[in-house]
Amino acid sequence: MPHKILYLLLLTLMGLQAGDYFQQKVAYTIDVRLNVATQTYSGTETVVYTNNAPTSLNKILFHLYPNAYSDDHTPFARQQERFGNSRFHFSNPKERGYLKLISVNSKGRSLKVVVKDNAPDEVSVLLDKPLPPGGQLTLQLSFKGKFPKVFSRMGHVSGRYYAATQWYPKVVVYDRNGWHPDSYLDMGEFYGEFGDFDVRITLPRNYIIDATGMLQDNPAEQAFIDSIAALTRHLVNLKDADRREEEIKKWQKQHRARTDTTDLKTVRFTAHNVHDFAWFAGEDYMIHKKIQPGGVLTHVLVLPKNAYDWKDVPMYVTRTLAFYGKRVGPYQYPKASVVDGSLEAGGGMEYPMITIISSGYQKWNRLLEMVVAHEVGHNWFYGMLGSDERASTFMDEGNNAFTEWKYMEHYYGSRNMTQFDSLFGKWNTLSDAGEFDVNYLTYGTLVWQQRDLPLNLRAEKYTRSAYGGINYAKSAFMLRALEWSITEPVFIKAMHTYFDEWNGRHPSVDDFWEVFSRVSGEDLRVFRQEWMATTHYNDFTVANVETKKDENGYQTMVWPENIGTMAPLPVPVYLITVGNDTLESRWDGRAEHPVVFRHQKPVKEAGVNLKHIIFEKSYLNNSTRFPWEMRFADVIPSFTTYRGTYMPYVYFDEAKDKTRLGVMAWIGNPILMQHFLTAKVYYGTGSGQTSYATSYTNRLPGFIGSYSDIYGRFIHTDGMRAATASLKMAFLDRYDSQKLNEVTARADYVDLYDTDYNEPGIYDKSRYATWGIRARTARRRMLYSWQAHAAIEKGLGLGADEVNFTKWQVASDFTWKWMRWLAVSWDMFAGSVSGNHVPLQEMIFAGGGVDPKHEQFTPAYRGRSAPLRGYTYLNGMNMPGHSGSQGVYMQDRSGLATGLRLNFPMGLSVYGRVGTLADTPGRLTESSVLSEYGVGLNWNQLRFIFPLYVPNPPGGGKAFDFRMLFNVNMNFSIGG
Repeated sequence: MPHKILYLLLLTLMGLQAGDYFQQKVAYTIDVRLNVATQTYSGTETVVYTNNAPTSLNKILFHLYPNAYSDDHTPFARQQERFGNSRFHFSNPKERGYLKLISVNSKGRSLKVVVKDNAPDEVSVLLDKPLPPGGQLTLQLSFKGKFPKVFSRMGHVSGRYYAATQWYPKVVVYDRNGWHPDSYLDMGEFYGEFGDFDVRITLPRNYIIDATGMLQDNPAEQAFIDSIAALTRHLVNLKDADRREEEIKKWQKQHRARTDTTDLKTVRFTAHNVHDFAWFAGEDYMIHKKIQPGGVLTHVLVLPKNAYDWKDVPMYVTRTLAFYGKRVGPYQYPKASVVDGSLEAGGGMEYPMITIISSGYQKWNRLLEMVVAHEVGHNWFYGMLGSDERASTFMDEGNNAFTEWKYMEHYYGSRNMTQFDSLFGKWNTLSDAGEFDVNYLTYGTLVWQQRDLPLNLRAEKYTRSAYGGINYAKSAFMLRALEWSITEPVFIKAMHTYFDEWNGRHPSVDDFWEVFSRVSGEDLRVFRQEWMATTHYNDFTVANVETKKDENGYQTMVWPENIGTMAPLPVPVYLITVGNDTLESRWDGRAEHPVVFRHQKPVKEAGVNLKHIIFEKSYLNNSTRFPWEMRFADVIPSFTTYRGTYMPYVYFDEAKDKTRLGVMAWIGNPILMQHFLTAKVYYGTGSGQTSYATSYTNRLPGFIGSYSDIYGRFIHTDGMRAATASLKMAFLDRYDSQKLNEVTARADYVDLYDTDYNEPGIYDKSRYATWGIRARTARRRMLYSWQAHAAIEKGLGLGADEVNFTKWQVASDFTWKWMRWLAVSWDMFAGSVSGNHVPLQEMIFAGGGVDPKHEQFTPAYRGRSAPLRGYTYLNGMNMPGHSGSQGVYMQDRSGLATGLRLNFPMGLSVYGRVGTLADTPGRLTESSVLSEYGVGLNWNQLRFIFPLYVPNPPGGGKAFDFRMLFNVNMNFSIGG
């Protein structure tokens, strides 16, 4: 109790320090004209700035955000380079954007403008005399801007649709921490001064427009909007789908034909006490219109192709306004609109009273509704609560992600994201997933790979791959635990208090925790100092259970334990009796404090956190009963149970088995790789043999490196018995997701006893064991990527087999993105095997690798689809034109190869390769040079290779000839 009192005293002092709080006031009057022919705009802006700070100001800072798109050296361009995104880098200068200040005046006098070094989107206007506390300044600006092609949030699409976001000279926030001249980035959002906007926009008369604020004094424009809304309602309500589609296309064509870019209109919108202003316009938007309860206006500007699928979006807005109103506070704005648009910044982007969404509708999931709720919900945590999201993304995205999660659970329960029954009906075997699963997928995988980061970093410090998992999912899990810890009614009361006290102001993280601690009366340091400031995690288990029977029934003592790294945290504990009576109690997180239950029936199960309220690294150890389940043909992984699935296995093998009939199954989570087991057994109708294969993988976070994967397998298939044991150690950089280093130690047993299954020119009978080590390193940057592999292996015969060899291989490839439509790749391979007796399959083949241990996917090991026949692994010397399509294979003990490939759009490539084979590395330079030239075509995971010109093809034949091999890219890892 004394430490709790001390903590609350500290928070009280923190609240007293908040007395230094002040907030500036800005009023904008903007007049802008859109030129759709050039995708430019120009206008004037009057800013009335009131200095409520206790100090005088010598300058006023402005954001000129569109200058982020002006050249390759802006902070935005550098961020894209860091993330490996070359789209902006290779864009045409005509596709880029800018915002130029033509003049800045005050009382008729021109003021000096200073551009920030290396950041043309941040400028300072130097005042001719200081602006004192309480003083007011009026600035007149003229400007000209250009809409970029949509690279991030602002932009145009084909000159027909315009997203005017962060488009005007915007005053930088000056608060208790000083100025905040944060340049534009597409990860991490915006901080703005609250004020009033009076904006006039001139654009083609036929364009449909909506914006922050309310339309003013324009009956003609209102009638135009209402006519589009009425037409939309009529067309969407047509019962015949074909006719509906035809009529919508007919209207779109006619409406576009009426567009005259010289026939203009001016519309005026005003908004009170908001910190930003956005507008969206399009040549042929349709409109779903609804007056919400309380009189809030909703316009849904939707592309004609999506008009029918988006018919329920106004209802989603209704639900959001109601739910957030109850959870957070009453909606303060007169409008809540949604726009259908194109974005590079994810599924949606929010602005006061209006949001743009690029998520499509799919019948089998509720993603569209989730995104609408999320983006409209930002009106609370981004709009009315104007926190500095660049400094703390949690303040907006975290709070909003949790509230939207609660929204989805309120309306649809826990399995709220998918509706697989809508796809497969009564034949559906797939388990539906919910937001819990999505959040665990994005955050839990970071924990299992030790790529988690604290929640208190600035937005720009996160990697792109970790940004959502931490700022959205980790935040949501933390608030979910907080809600349970202080109870839902207290949580809602605290949230309402926070909203009431900070609505229309700029709260900080300290302000958030001060309110929640004050209202709850609880010591919340475990959330503030553990969840937010560290990468600690929970992992609860039941350490011990003791039950005693007396004349009054049973007394059971349960000792929970947190084997994770987080400080003690309260958690729910459950006791389930025979007859399925469930008792629940609260554990305080202290190992020495057991939870005591009194009950009348014997104990069936004891568990902790069984409803998964609190995030844990693993939920499989939460109970005295192991949570396993088996389902038929259910490939959806579970993060809370040890789920398995089984299904029929049918395949055709032309070599010996002919038709294979059996069953395949796996159990565990293939994403987390937590005790993941696979098994397959089948009967070959042609051979009369039963074959099987099984494997086991278990990931150990932090064991060696970032994580280690223990792997084992045993197979008896395709004439081979084989076993593998390996340990893969991954070394990742938490702050650079595009770097990878791996080391794998492994041992194998191989017994290839039946060559009837295997191509005779590639495989021979042998029984041996190998052990070795492999290493891989990879880097990816905006303009280049490279990776390198190295492996060494020792093989010894078993029994009477005289196998004895040492094999090494090194390979590397480098890709340089030369221009938008061309990337150049160069690769190299060298390998050699030495020893008294080397199995044929361990030799170096000119055509490429042959999978000597049967561990990679191939359609068959013998026949037309066998390796180096119709199939290629695209590794090793990788000269598919020198494979065995004619039944002749080229191999030796040493090989060297290199190649150049030109990669074009649509998966097309042109390549040339040279190589040589010899019995020792020293003789490679003396051997004949092999060469080939051809083209490649990639389609998703399927690749086709056409070695069209091979000067000396194996087995003879024409140099110029049609040859084709294929590859199925199975190198992606669903386990990380």
